[in-house]
Amino acid sequence: MDSLEFLRPTRSKIILALLIPYIYSGMVFLSGYITAYVTNSPVSLLIIPLPVLLVAFSLFESLVTYPFTCGLIALFGKLRTKTLGDLARDGKGLLSVSLSVLIFNPLSLRLILLAVILISFPVQDYGLPCGVLIAGVFKDSPAERAGLQESEIILVFDNDNTRDFSRLVKILSGHKPGDVVKVMTDKGEYELELGLNPDTGGPYIGANFTNNYCDCGNGICEPGEQVRVDNTTFTYCGKDCD
Repeated sequence: MDSLEFLRPTRSKIILALLIPYIYSGMVFLSGYITAYVTNSPVSLLIIPLPVLLVAFSLFESLVTYPFTCGLIALFGKLRTKTLGDLARDGKGLLSVSLSVLIFNPLSLRLILLAVILISFPVQDYGLPCGVLIAGVFKDSPAERAGLQESEIILVFDNDNTRDFSRLVKILSGHKPGDVVKVMTDKGEYELELGLNPDTGGPYIGANFTNNYCDCGNGICEPGEQVRVDNTTFTYCGKDCD
């Protein structure tokens, strides 16, 4: 099979090439609608092709997927004339049809585009999650015995989210010396036995803390939200902040 003959435009190739974007989008919409119906969930607008955008994009997609169209036409032509054996014996022809159908179809092209985007623009690291930063651990304190270390960020204290220092104080006030609480930080999970504060007689952790390290407003932030660390520096709230 000659390459020029394989790619030479014909009326059937042009018509099919123009229809392929609509056929593919229709299949995506139908599969999404069926999935939403089966799972009893609302139909996402993301699966509904917008007609205006589709029309604007269709000519470009028709051009990009044109080799796929040529491969389909060649394949169905061989099926109709029952000459698939001739195609199998034609090394160049078989290679042309196979590559055009496998690589230049709409799904494969989208996967290739996605891979290029992910390689070119890697997922941004949004930084550490919101929580209470341990600024220092006192020697021979309950925090040190539990294994907590400086610069760890407490995310959960006694099964309660601790997005800021005031929340940690409130949770701590509901305990007494000797209570064992579970602490989860960005580095791991610990069991902490609260000590006795010699000054107040209340529960004692034995560490210095700073307020919520990212100023998210009431200790609550959205994933990827840009927040102020100080007057000049900005960072991003963690992906798991909610």
